[in-house]
Amino acid sequence: MNTDQRIAAAAASLREPKPPTFCFQIAPSRIIRRVHDLHNARQRAARKSMVRPEHAATLATAIFDLAPGDRLHAITPGDFVFADLITQLCALAQPALLSIATLSLSENNVAALASALDAGHAHRIDFLISEYFAKTSPAILARMTEAASTRPWRIGTARTHAKITLLSPALVIETSANLRSSQNIEQITVVHDPELYAFHRAWLAPLMP
Repeated sequence: MNTDQRIAAAAASLREPKPPTFCFQIAPSRIIRRVHDLHNARQRAARKSMVRPEHAATLATAIFDLAPGDRLHAITPGDFVFADLITQLCALAQPALLSIATLSLSENNVAALASALDAGHAHRIDFLISEYFAKTSPAILARMTEAASTRPWRIGTARTHAKITLLSPALVIETSANLRSSQNIEQITVVHDPELYAFHRAWLAPLMP
């Protein structure tokens, strides 16, 4: 092989898609699609919102107005109770399935979620709680288990630090916040995306009892 042939072969190898170094491999066609999606997202820049809400009701209304493909990013103050946002959203959207993964919550959060079920604002809850919280806060876990015993509410535990809330059929909330107030600034990202919703449901569902 002469010099020109070696250079051509090297250039061709650089053009071949390489699998990522982490454990999840992505098909080349999906890489191309993601690049295309990124281009489309840039074209839809006006459909991305950034807000600093003081109250859950304000943010819930903005989320409820999201169209498919829209995104919303929020920074909340330290007295913001994330569970209040969930119950406000349920009152607006009345999802058939509310899925929550969180590290911790309070007894007030348990009562608010039970009330959302009783009012018909959500038809079912799948709830994943951290094993650490289950061990260190048995009284709150017992209150949640008691509330779930007479309602369509499934509770799973795992070694998890994920904080995800899903409202069927396609609303995804990714956040740093637990359900209760943490006296910290928190970030919230909301996406109206059935593919992302299905992705999170795929790993969450098997962890339910």
